[in-house]
Amino acid sequence: MDITKQRTILIYTILGLIAASIIWVLVSFYLAATITIVTDDTSNTVLINEIKPHKHGVSVSQSGTQASARVESGTYTVTVKSSTTTTSILQMVTVGVGEHKSLTMNLRTNASVPTYPPPVTSMGASYVTASSDRVSFIDRSDANAPLYSVDQTGHVTTLDNRHIYTSVKWADSTFGIGLVSSGSVNYGLEKIDDLHVSDVSLPFTAKQPISYAVSPNRTWYISDDHTVYRANGDGSFAKVYTSDKAVKVLSASNGAVLFSEQPAAAARESGLSVLHLDGTKYQIEGEQYESAWSPDGSKLVVSSDETAAIFDDKLNEIVPLPRGNVISPKWQNNTTLLYIAAGDVWSYDLTSGRAQVIASIDNVIGTPSMIAPDSNSDYLYLTVSRTGFPNPTFMLNRINLGSQQPPDPTTAQGLNLIFPHVDSACTINFVDFTVLKVVYKQTATGRDCAAIAKSSALDSKVINTNEAAILNFQQLQ
Repeated sequence: MDITKQRTILIYTILGLIAASIIWVLVSFYLAATITIVTDDTSNTVLINEIKPHKHGVSVSQSGTQASARVESGTYTVTVKSSTTTTSILQMVTVGVGEHKSLTMNLRTNASVPTYPPPVTSMGASYVTASSDRVSFIDRSDANAPLYSVDQTGHVTTLDNRHIYTSVKWADSTFGIGLVSSGSVNYGLEKIDDLHVSDVSLPFTAKQPISYAVSPNRTWYISDDHTVYRANGDGSFAKVYTSDKAVKVLSASNGAVLFSEQPAAAARESGLSVLHLDGTKYQIEGEQYESAWSPDGSKLVVSSDETAAIFDDKLNEIVPLPRGNVISPKWQNNTTLLYIAAGDVWSYDLTSGRAQVIASIDNVIGTPSMIAPDSNSDYLYLTVSRTGFPNPTFMLNRINLGSQQPPDPTTAQGLNLIFPHVDSACTINFVDFTVLKVVYKQTATGRDCAAIAKSSALDSKVINTNEAAILNFQQLQ
């Protein structure tokens, strides 16, 4: 082949590559979509991340109150963060192949969110259930992890101090099942019914933590690691499912139970199953860190180490959550999901696909670890792991979700600076559910805990003269 012919072939090859590149650029341009965001402040920051089919950030061009990005088909989250407040708003957007029009979203961030919601108690309240007239919880700041309840008069009742509570799953504000332990190889369950606690007679001997779930209509399930049992009203149990794999009961609705299965050789869960009351079973590959059913039982949220999504009751995915590994997901109603993510408390609306931060706890105060809406969705109760304490210490705060107004938090926030008080003989806390009260427990002889409680509260300089005259004190058993 002569040199002229070689040059001709080379030229046509180069021209062909250039033409192909131009065609690819044009095709990509016309197949791409444009996401445009309009905000209400030039200082707002706009972030776009793809969550399906891949997970990565997207380059955003931002000028003034407008930002935009060209993206491929997929599902994205658009986050607008305010530079002057703790407010963040997030919107999920799905764009298809060849969608040429711009998508404009006005994500306005003109309201602040609380960084220190009103404290309810300095007791280590976790695994909370609440209504308008009662809040009940485990005190996890106490090494013995007793179970308490506070009524509408502010009186604190010790429901159970005979057992060390590991967790409680509640059907409502007066019924729940609690996991208790004595040592590292003995576990049991306690039934809390109308705030009376009784031992559960298990159909097996539990040498490891028991997996269990409770539904809103007080149906509950347990597993001995291979068999799923449903509790009957007479105290007996019915076998509803058996597997040669390790079975862990996760959560339950009125009509179904969610559980995981893990083969003996597997290091992690490999399958999730929903078993309906009629025996119908649906299964998908996957694992879960936490899960929660919507009040009507039509859908559930499942969060794992990397992903989180909402499914129907047959485990068909409805929509992914804007981010994975959310903590303590709870349903406010059938279309609004509440959860903790990256230290903030979020509210996600399924109808609009929009999520917003409703509380951003100052890390000087602590880190959110659990949430629980009350039965009327007036308040969201928030367990915070406190900073600056040598041992694990928690407190309970609440966020206003409805039209109700909590008591003035100023005094409680002040008392929160000095309580809990723990010494060799006394444990002293405050409670501010409906009325402000100081509660104390005598853990050893030799000191007058009542006098210490009164002097600690009255000398704290956060109690004024009028409050001091009406401040209540109560000794706990």
